[in-house]
Amino acid sequence: MVRQTHHERETTVKSCAPAWCVFLLTLLFSGCSASEEKPDALLVGAAISLKEPLEEIGRRFETETGRRVVFNLSASNLLQRQIETGAPADVFASAATSPMDALETAGLILPQTRKDFASNTLVLIVSVTDTLAIRSFEELKNADIHRIAIGSQDAPVRLYAEETLRHLGLWEMVLPKLVFGQNARQVVEYVARGEADAGLAYRTDAQRNAQIRVLATADTLWHRPIVYPIAVVAGRPYISLAIRFVDFTAGPVGREILARHGFGAPALSP
Repeated sequence: MVRQTHHERETTVKSCAPAWCVFLLTLLFSGCSASEEKPDALLVGAAISLKEPLEEIGRRFETETGRRVVFNLSASNLLQRQIETGAPADVFASAATSPMDALETAGLILPQTRKDFASNTLVLIVSVTDTLAIRSFEELKNADIHRIAIGSQDAPVRLYAEETLRHLGLWEMVLPKLVFGQNARQVVEYVARGEADAGLAYRTDAQRNAQIRVLATADTLWHRPIVYPIAVVAGRPYISLAIRFVDFTAGPVGREILARHGFGAPALSP
């Protein structure tokens, strides 16, 4: 449909009889309601650590429903802020409970649709070409470790890393060495490119990069559980389709795909 400018619509209305004006305005806006009934795409804001499994889930969902799924992948805290400022999203999938909690408190998600659908683990990583004799988190304080990559402020991967380092009594000692990646993937990239000597990242991201070696796994008692919640965003026009996507992701098909990409079930988190 050819779109008219406001001036063009105003000129048309002024030049027609009242009955024809009503008919014309009906034609102008009928396309909008039709598109709401059959959306071109379902918009999903998701933690970037979920990229590969969610894109596969999206393709399966498209095959089953005939509805296209479009992903906005970023750090969960940044997606939270986007939703808070009115950016379009029908579904939100977070790498931590805190961004989802904030949106629920603000009334920006439908709490009855919220589900925990995956879990992850935090690991200590180095480059495969690394020659440093480091084998544990405690050794991050060693003098020959100059740069340690973790997530930036408020990113979930930063939350888990900081809790781990504080639990081990290392936070103050390593603070001058820290370099900050915007999200979990960037932490891995810093280490892979040699821009950091070591990093704290999700196991799933580390396993996808052939330039990365996992040295140690954080004990789950050192940080809060790494749980991924998903929910429908409030105030959007395609609620039933969004609920269907949430249920599909948290259901048998989604669980199988997530497990194949290295994610655990949320029930495994303490």
